Amino acid sequence: MKLRYYIIKRILLFSLVLFGISVITFFVSHVIPGDPARLAAGLHAKPEQVEFFRHKMGLDKPIFVQYFIYMKGLLQGDLGISIRTRRPVIEDILNYLPATLELTIVSLILIVILGIPLGVISAVHKDKLYDHVCRIWSLFGVSAPTFWVGLMVLLVFYLKLGLIPSGGRLDSTIQLTRITGLYILDSLLTFNFPALVSSIIHILPPACVLAYSELAIITRMTRATMLETLSQDYIKTAKAKGLSERKVIYKHALRNALIPIVSVIGLTLGYLLGGSFLVETVFSWPGIGLYAARSIMELDFNAIMGVTIVYALIYSLINLIVDIIYTILDPRIRLG
Repeated sequence: MKLRYYIIKRILLFSLVLFGISVITFFVSHVIPGDPARLAAGLHAKPEQVEFFRHKMGLDKPIFVQYFIYMKGLLQGDLGISIRTRRPVIEDILNYLPATLELTIVSLILIVILGIPLGVISAVHKDKLYDHVCRIWSLFGVSAPTFWVGLMVLLVFYLKLGLIPSGGRLDSTIQLTRITGLYILDSLLTFNFPALVSSIIHILPPACVLAYSELAIITRMTRATMLETLSQDYIKTAKAKGLSERKVIYKHALRNALIPIVSVIGLTLGYLLGGSFLVETVFSWPGIGLYAARSIMELDFNAIMGVTIVYALIYSLINLIVDIIYTILDPRIRLG
């Protein structure tokens, strides 16, 4: 199947997925206890004021009519107005999303540049001291809850040692011209090196915490796939031909071992986006995860729906990109 037809097919499937997610999220959010109209009007508002907001927000209409109105606006790019911020949800998401994307990208970079080499070294030195240490570290990484690791990092490195900032993305004394919303990239584009240093210092603690558990998974996955690949006959043949061990490992074995790892990395990116809720809350990172958490606490239906739709869209695009990368790593795989 040609690439363009495959992409069109997947986009059509994305539409069905997004429709299903919108239905589930909309009806679940509207049956949980709570009165958004009361929250919008204020806790001390009079009954007539609450009814005014209920009518203004369309909450006095049947739920199926409310969903039709919401979908009509969604198809026009309108995610509604946030009850909490009183601004269009799409503006809030565009304002908060870059912080989450930057945090996720930095975490993913840490996972890839550390997890794959560690897994390869662990496989090459199977059952030796390094491999045993890597196993114990991976076990702790998978077992330790993300929020607990974040709290311990703040307790030790901020409260006790004072080595990291308490939260935020940049020192309050530093000015940065916002271009993309990704502070590290904006610092490079504007040659603002004080902002670059500050943004890196602020992002590393939450990025390391967010990456920690997934880094352990990628390391173990790389080790397992490398061990399986190194036992194949073509690897033994390559060694028999006199090829150097380094060439056999990194040119022949790692290329084939990367195919399942790429799939896991794609899923990891989705997990990082989901895990950002906890990390952003612990480190006061002003991203979409913190925005969504606060919206859930205040029953901000439009904001909850908007974040869910955006996350579903990003996750679907990630899966499409991973499938395309498959064909680059292994020409034998065909899109279908």
